[in-house]
Amino acid sequence: MKYKYKYRNRLFNSLQNAIYLSRIVNFDDILILSDNNILVGHLLGLIFNKRTTRPTFIRLDPLIYLPKYRLKEKFLKQSFNSVDLFIVWAPTIIHRYSEYFNIPRHKFKDCPFFNTIEGYDISYSINEYRVFSGGDSMRDYNTLFQAFDNLNIKMKIDTRLNIQSYNPYIDIASVTNNEFRDHMSSIPVHIYPLDMKHLRTSGQQSYLNSMALGKAVIVTDTEDASYYIKNGYNGLLTPSGDVTILRNKILDLLSNPEMITELGNNAKQYAVNMTQENTYTKVLAYAIETHGIKYQT
Repeated sequence: MKYKYKYRNRLFNSLQNAIYLSRIVNFDDILILSDNNILVGHLLGLIFNKRTTRPTFIRLDPLIYLPKYRLKEKFLKQSFNSVDLFIVWAPTIIHRYSEYFNIPRHKFKDCPFFNTIEGYDISYSINEYRVFSGGDSMRDYNTLFQAFDNLNIKMKIDTRLNIQSYNPYIDIASVTNNEFRDHMSSIPVHIYPLDMKHLRTSGQQSYLNSMALGKAVIVTDTEDASYYIKNGYNGLLTPSGDVTILRNKILDLLSNPEMITELGNNAKQYAVNMTQENTYTKVLAYAIETHGIKYQT
């Protein structure tokens, strides 16, 4: 019952925010909602559907999971009708959104995500771990655990997910943000096991932070992550859910210190420029372009 009440409160608060936004925006405004405001965006889309004039409505990567029920699918399709532009964090996502929801492809633009390391005081403590992994969203830790079966390699996993491993070499904990960054900075090889069974993947912020710190990264996503990682140059990509390939990549990398250094150097050179300022400058340019096109027609 607690979960039901919590969801009810979230729905009520989101509806309040959507109604408030619909009242304060003008038809000649540009409204951009991030993926932190998913439900508000869905409800606002329905409100805008009832209007003959509305602002230019931009949404940033608003979906992860496929809807399980027909009613929710219909709800989403109606909501998306009033969106003028979808900005997604990898071009491969466009095909999935477009095909599933029957959204014209001209309503999409891809834009790279950003690292969030800049500006933090990162400490470099020494520890015994050789591999780091972490994060919560769309992680596939079961594949990672299987890849480490019978490997005597110390690995640190920082996550709030309720997971456990019986491998004594794997240490799992929920940590503070500062501790998370400290572990990232102190461990040379980072692995992000991602689940690719949904509309889009996640983890861009995590592996871009690792790359900006000069770490050698392995990401189990050969589709969306290839927008950021050139396999074998600034990181390694393996298919999602493939235990054997991931295990082989881990062993190859850990046995090759020169490769760890080279991948890390190339990764840092690439990712330090992936800043929030650059990303949102591009988002704003797309929004202004879309707004101009809308009011020319």
